[in-house]
Amino acid sequence: MIKKLFEFLEEKHPGVQDMASETVLKIFKKTKIEFVYSWTNTEVFLDELCDKLIGMMPQITINNLLYIYEGFGLILSQFSIESLDELHKERNHF
Repeated sequence: MIKKLFEFLEEKHPGVQDMASETVLKIFKKTKIEFVYSWTNTEVFLDELCDKLIGMMPQITINNLLYIYEGFGLILSQFSIESLDELHKERNHF
């Protein structure tokens, strides 16, 4: 569902991007703990979404980007500092 909402972020029709970004934020708010602890490969999924978002940035309004960033922040807030440090080390080979 999140991937489909990200596809809607690329739409040019009035209100579609707003609906998609607000819905992503609502989903992340309501499922932040479940999102992190019940999904396997959550980091891979978040990486995928970040990569897609980077490519879409020029097409998305700043308000919608802020909703998406807030949603990512909610998800990341559920990780422990140690797990984020470990993830950073793995990705940067330190």
